[in-house]
Amino acid sequence: MNEYTIRLGNVEVVVLALGGIIKSFRVGGVDIFHPFFWKDDEKFRGGCFFCAPWFAKSNFSTSVHGFLRSLGKPVKVIYEEKSSVTLVYESKPSENYVWPLQYWVRVDLNHKGITYTLTVNRGDDGVLSRNAPVLIACHPYFDAAGGKIIVQGKEEEDLFIPGATILPMVNNGDVIITDLYRVEMIVLGSLGVEPTMCYWSDNLAKYGCAEPLQDNPDNLDQPSGRYLENYDSTSFTIAFQVDLIQQ
Repeated sequence: MNEYTIRLGNVEVVVLALGGIIKSFRVGGVDIFHPFFWKDDEKFRGGCFFCAPWFAKSNFSTSVHGFLRSLGKPVKVIYEEKSSVTLVYESKPSENYVWPLQYWVRVDLNHKGITYTLTVNRGDDGVLSRNAPVLIACHPYFDAAGGKIIVQGKEEEDLFIPGATILPMVNNGDVIITDLYRVEMIVLGSLGVEPTMCYWSDNLAKYGCAEPLQDNPDNLDQPSGRYLENYDSTSFTIAFQVDLIQQ
């Protein structure tokens, strides 16, 4: 199976087998995330995914946002009450990133939206020289509903995103507003360096992206990041709570 659908009331989410990417997130028939799609240059847009084992740039690879999103078939899929799904992935060591890790991607529905959780586990892998550096962030594409997108942050007023606007991710939530919905992003739990979110779009009539950034790629390999010892774990949870706007 290439995708998994869960529903609760008027909330529906489709999760891809590819990296636990959320392909679509709809409330009352309204797209909250712009549906996932492949571009002609073999890059994708839309949906929502976790960046792991690092976000933004790192010194371990030229790949931006890690490689979890490129892992294919999960080794385990767990359904709970038809309103929750967990996909489990395992990565193999590479020449530059030598730690094999296990990733548990979980989506839980509630009557106003979703929570999206990634837990990264390290077993006894025999890599004795160093602990595994891990940084996690989330990368959603919000559907523009054919109109404008507004970002309301803790200290900012109604910021439009025709180009790129830099805002910090705040724990009490940034709010995304379109003509059809209002959605609040709430970080419920994270360890390590907090990302700065860059709100941008290359097709504003269709979507706006919240992309995690960090100023220093060395953060992944510094104490400001999160080191995993043998049998250690770390996690990141974010909620998206939706209010539809009556037309």
